[in-house]
Amino acid sequence: MRIKLHTCVTPTTTYMPSQNQYITYWEKQGWIERIQIPMLKDGRYISWVGRVGGLALEPSNVRAISQPYEYVLACQYRSDWYDNPKILAWNFYPRDYESLYKVQKELPLEKKALSIFSGTIRGDKHNRNQWINSTEIFSYKPARRYTRTNVLYKTMEDYYRALATTKFGLCLVGDCPICQREIETLGLGCVPIYTPGVEWKYFVPPIENVHFLYANNPQEMNDKISKLSDNDRIEMAHNGIAYFEDYVSPTGLWNSVLETIEKYNIKVD
Repeated sequence: MRIKLHTCVTPTTTYMPSQNQYITYWEKQGWIERIQIPMLKDGRYISWVGRVGGLALEPSNVRAISQPYEYVLACQYRSDWYDNPKILAWNFYPRDYESLYKVQKELPLEKKALSIFSGTIRGDKHNRNQWINSTEIFSYKPARRYTRTNVLYKTMEDYYRALATTKFGLCLVGDCPICQREIETLGLGCVPIYTPGVEWKYFVPPIENVHFLYANNPQEMNDKISKLSDNDRIEMAHNGIAYFEDYVSPTGLWNSVLETIEKYNIKVD
């Protein structure tokens, strides 16, 4: 059944490139009929499954949605929304799926580095500062200078290839508890290391020590890395790639939309 998707998302009006890439993929597969609607003053890059006011797909701050909804699948689902039964956990998509998928097709790639972080640090007193230079590749800039680049890497494809050629990826908490860094790392066979403040209550949550490691500080991170056998690391990397395909890929995310419609008996036409 082809479902109408009412969306303000376009190639130039999109939360991240992948948001439009995913909708375009769904359209090409014949799963949706894309209906363009204007973006409201609330600035939400929102899509409505079947009808406006029913099931919303929201990539960022659900609390900022100005239009009433019956349910919303939230990419950045976090603990301060747990008390609202109308806000449902969804998985996040990567920033640029087309670039990530291009690198995925090259896997497995030789692991040239042990660990990596590339991102931002907010001020001299931010908790992230304890992690500076804790990984073999550690590149950062102050958050106020962030311009949607990954610091060391000129393109997202370059960054994704760096993840794919590294054994472990440090995932520090972003501007909110859910960041695309976590699932990008999973999808490229780089074992993520989640840290305090990171949340992972997705549509189907990844599992600690199956898909990722957790560390409270750099010493704990290095201890866990050193104790993990290479065979166990490889297994976790494979688990991460499989998780991405099942729940984060365009097909995986659309399947979770369909499961949500069925579970909550949501009217879509």
